[in-house]
Amino acid sequence: MSLFETERAAGRALVLALVVGTSGSTYRKAGAWMTLAAGGAREGLLSGGCLEADLSERAQRMLSGDTRLELASYDSRSSDDPIWGLGLGCEGLMRIALLRVDAGSSWEPLATLHRLQQQRAGGALALALEAAARGLQPGDCAVFDPDGSAAATPTTLVAQAARDCWRAQAVDVAAGVFAFRWDAAPRVLICGAGPDVEPVVELGARQGWAITVVDHRSGYLAQIASRFPGAVARAQADPEKLQLVVN
Repeated sequence: MSLFETERAAGRALVLALVVGTSGSTYRKAGAWMTLAAGGAREGLLSGGCLEADLSERAQRMLSGDTRLELASYDSRSSDDPIWGLGLGCEGLMRIALLRVDAGSSWEPLATLHRLQQQRAGGALALALEAAARGLQPGDCAVFDPDGSAAATPTTLVAQAARDCWRAQAVDVAAGVFAFRWDAAPRVLICGAGPDVEPVVELGARQGWAITVVDHRSGYLAQIASRFPGAVARAQADPEKLQLVVN
């Protein structure tokens, strides 16, 4: 179970930490995100470990208060200590938005992000970083599901930004709104279910890929649930029937 699922089931708020801008060499780029919970639990990484402690402290303050959105900047472009300093060799600038997510916001945007991630589907997210015209407030957000509709707060500006980002296939910051798009997980067909395939499936599953394992030998597909827990589909098929499996 993911950290989001655990905390939502317990009714506890989380913080979504989202990279909204970078300059120079950075560990992750705009659109990367992680979740942080009370007590220091976290899921995901935005750096090699040099930013997470500070992000966790900021998240704990937000979870114990009522702050909806906080912006943090980490600039290591002129670090005097590139080995042990904050940059740890990444001489760049990162801007990170921390957004409190709880029952009051219907667990958005994490609820929709989690659902699309589980479905291995693409989408786009828009987040207001500052106040703007027509009632837009910092923290207003929307997730665009290309197979559904815009979710989260019904703010026209951010919903439109999410839709536009999906169509433009770009990361953008305009009028105080950050938007980014991610594509559906790659579909991978692995032909052969021998022991050498198991680590390949494990690595692909960690990337969120949709993996299908096929083999014409029933012996290799025995106990498939335990051998290939990361595969979304497993099948026995002769080589000439692979087209049917893929479709």
